[in-house]
Amino acid sequence: MFKTMTGVRIKTWQGGSGLVQGIRFSNIHMSEVQTPIMIDQFYCDKTSCTNQSSAVAVSGVQYENIRGTFTFKPA
Repeated sequence: MFKTMTGVRIKTWQGGSGLVQGIRFSNIHMSEVQTPIMIDQFYCDKTSCTNQSSAVAVSGVQYENIRGTFTFKPA
């Protein structure tokens, strides 16, 4: 990944339900990525969304051999 906004990412809709589990990101090289790793459990694709208190549960996420540089936020 080169000069992207987001590297590896899990995003779920706010107000959603269910479970995301057993995800593995491995052997990834990033260069000049703004946010290398992101888990967003309150995703909204609009300018404004009504805030929901429930969210999809996320567990068992593994990160292996992820290397590179960032431009905005450290991983």
